[in-house]
Amino acid sequence: MLIALKKLLARLSRGRWFPDFHPRWSDLAEKDQLAARGEELALRTLVKSGYRIMAQRWRWHRFELDLVARKGNTVAVIEVKTRRDDRFGSPQEAVPRWKQRRIITAAKAFVRHKRLEDYILRFDIVAITIPPGGKPEILHIDNAFSS
Repeated sequence: MLIALKKLLARLSRGRWFPDFHPRWSDLAEKDQLAARGEELALRTLVKSGYRIMAQRWRWHRFELDLVARKGNTVAVIEVKTRRDDRFGSPQEAVPRWKQRRIITAAKAFVRHKRLEDYILRFDIVAITIPPGGKPEILHIDNAFSS
């Protein structure tokens, strides 16, 4: 199955099936690696700050929550945004209202699924900038948006 998928991706990347579609798969892989590194940095930062991680990349239908963490009687749903620079805006600006609504919908499902109705629900953003060859800058924004 995995081999068939790799062959399909190779054909797509060469434009054999879709001549107008030429994705740069290496760029996508690099973007995924950057996102994964950002999530790992966010996770470490939250744990050092006293949060207990409840879920990572939790999926419900077509929605996903990057991190869900608990501290005291508060459950924080955390969207992690990672960038190399601010050329296209800061990482926290990359969470528009439509994305917030999707996070809120998934968070409500998470609360029902885990029976966490007695906890305070909060929506945070962890904005990370990792310049090439530089030290990562991590900004944790509590209550970044509300339901």
